[in-house]
Amino acid sequence: MFVNSFPIRLGLLGIAVFLSCAQPARAESTTQSLEAIRDAARQYVEALHKDASSNIVVDPGYIDSRLRLAKCDVPLQASSAGVTRRNADTSVKVQCPGSWRLFVPVKVKFQTSVVVLEAPVARGSVLQARHLATRVRDVSRLAHGYYQQPAQAIGQVMRRPGVPGTVLTPSMLEPAVMVRKGQTVRLVVSARSFQVNASGRALEDAVEGQRLQVRNLSSERIIEGVVIGPETVEIR
Repeated sequence: MFVNSFPIRLGLLGIAVFLSCAQPARAESTTQSLEAIRDAARQYVEALHKDASSNIVVDPGYIDSRLRLAKCDVPLQASSAGVTRRNADTSVKVQCPGSWRLFVPVKVKFQTSVVVLEAPVARGSVLQARHLATRVRDVSRLAHGYYQQPAQAIGQVMRRPGVPGTVLTPSMLEPAVMVRKGQTVRLVVSARSFQVNASGRALEDAVEGQRLQVRNLSSERIIEGVVIGPETVEIR
């Protein structure tokens, strides 16, 4: 005998809906959000460097997703886990007062514009504007220093060859020689109201700002001065 199953199916569906509605509401999680812990560490480190001139990128490290910590009913507290050095990765202690504490490793990047080589440069080359460019780099990894303006490097001499993209550091450069031994130089004696010029002969090589001995070609006396420009020595 044929039996119409539709009413039966409809009845079973109604029971299922009823039972579903009768289930108690899911209990609120009793474990602490790991992302909230990472956020607390991030905000703490960002606050430490809020006055930095460079763009700060803070990346809290991985926390094992299997970790189960009791949910904190008060604001999380963050503090330095040890000595915090500027321009360095660190560790932040995040804790729920009176309950638990966790040490979160944090990577810190300080991104700013620095001077890099735009073209290949040979050893001994005098840097010109066409050799240089600025690019954004993570300066926390530049332990040997860097330049922020091309003008700081223009006119200096490369100690060793460089390839495009290389970040310029002070150890890579040396001042250009302004006066060569045996070269005829202009001697300048300055006073408040007058300036006297004479000719001399350099007795040694020197860079700008360096003291050296020169021979006055008029008096043949050996005197000492300071290089103030190409082939120019000021007698002080």
